Amino acid sequence: ETEDEQYPEKKDQENMALPDDKYVVRHSSHIVKCKRLRLDQALSQGSTEGWSEARIKAYKTRESNPNAYYYRFNDPGEEQGKGKWKEEEKLLFMERLKEVGPDAGWGIFSMKIPGRVGYQCSNMYRHLIEQGEIKDDNYLIDEKGKAHFLK
Repeated sequence: ETEDEQYPEKKDQENMALPDDKYVVRHSSHIVKCKRLRLDQALSQGSTEGWSEARIKAYKTRESNPNAYYYRFNDPGEEQGKGKWKEEEKLLFMERLKEVGPDAGWGIFSMKIPGRVGYQCSNMYRHLIEQGEIKDDNYLIDEKGKAHFLK
């Protein structure tokens, strides 16, 4: 028996039109309608529920130390890119590399690449070195083909 056959009311609940300030959370046996609180609203009320202490601290200092925040996090509400980089992301990466180089701080570097954070840019840079697409004398390639920063 499929889930839809077990709980036919779920299908009806999922297809219900909801006001813009509501969203649906689907559980295994029921649907919960919740009031949507946009992140900017939550922040304006001082709510960072669900955030780690590290993110809260970095967020509070992102104006004075953007590299620390953007190394691990995107702007609130911006979805983080996952997995293999798309060709347009790689093109943006290479343009940014020409613009600021690899020493700007990966968090600051990533601010111009939508969806990507600093540590992903750092990993991409090492990957490009390992693939021979970029040469950087500050890196050594080991016997397994992995790039290691020398300094």
